[in-house]
Amino acid sequence: MLHTLSPFLIEFPAGFPIPGIRWYGLAYAFGFVAGWLLVRRVAAAGKTPLSVADAADFAVATAIGVMAGGRVGYALFYDPAMLWTFTRSVPFWELLAIQRGGMASHGGMIGVLLAVGVYGWRRGVPVLHTWDLTAFGAPMGILFGRLANYVNGELYGRPVRDPSFPLAVRFPQELSPHTPLADGSTLAEHLSTYPGAASLVDAVRAADPLVMQAVLEHAELRHPVQLYAAAGEGLLVFLIVAWVFRKPVRPGLAAAAFGVSYTVIRMIDELFREPDAGVQTYFHLTRGQLLSAFLGVAALALGAVVLWRKKPRLGGWWAGAAA
Repeated sequence: MLHTLSPFLIEFPAGFPIPGIRWYGLAYAFGFVAGWLLVRRVAAAGKTPLSVADAADFAVATAIGVMAGGRVGYALFYDPAMLWTFTRSVPFWELLAIQRGGMASHGGMIGVLLAVGVYGWRRGVPVLHTWDLTAFGAPMGILFGRLANYVNGELYGRPVRDPSFPLAVRFPQELSPHTPLADGSTLAEHLSTYPGAASLVDAVRAADPLVMQAVLEHAELRHPVQLYAAAGEGLLVFLIVAWVFRKPVRPGLAAAAFGVSYTVIRMIDELFREPDAGVQTYFHLTRGQLLSAFLGVAALALGAVVLWRKKPRLGGWWAGAAA
């Protein structure tokens, strides 16, 4: 299978301030809306200090935490040079140049836990309960985010061992701009003749013979690990947390369930994901596996503390479930 999806839902003509409406941005919007609806459901059906109206403010806190934490986390974990790189073009600081990509899921988790924790502290809501609410909505955001990763042709998987593997995908995005073409030019030089921000995708969709030949020669058949992650880190983790949180629980238990289940599934997904170029591994673990291991240990510790403290139960989305 050849990846031919455009990163744009709508691409604007040349001269517009922005190139178009990207699926990646819509994925964040869909995730925040899904989280808002799920928190509303808990507020309407469960035992929680939050009202249905509070769900919107909670969603805003979540959005701030995810965006800030995801960007800062990417800089700290994968590209520290962002922190001290400044340019003469808007937004001047590389850390703020979100349009160029670069978000870390683990950073987003840290950011959102801090943001909703502050929200809960200011509203008199138990911090661990705000973490449970976040854990209930977060997997949907992860699901949409991983689907957007696939549409963008980024964070693709390792090469498949068997070329006949039915899910294998060839991603043109893995080609270097310096990839040589049959006419002696480079890929970047040839794509300069295509207008718009999605020139590589446009060339592939048009079955440009020079580009197609380069793709077949240099782009390997790979695991669509973004789809594995959407199903596992997104949908499966959501089902696990939803089952735990179907009735009121001791504050922090749903968050612990999220942390443990996400860790296990992410560790497996990383076995199929192409390691980030230039990012060091530790003890044969990728950066994602190492960060997930810390998350898993913290989640297990949180679960143990929650069960030991025996605080009053809160939450639950199923109105008919007993505490």
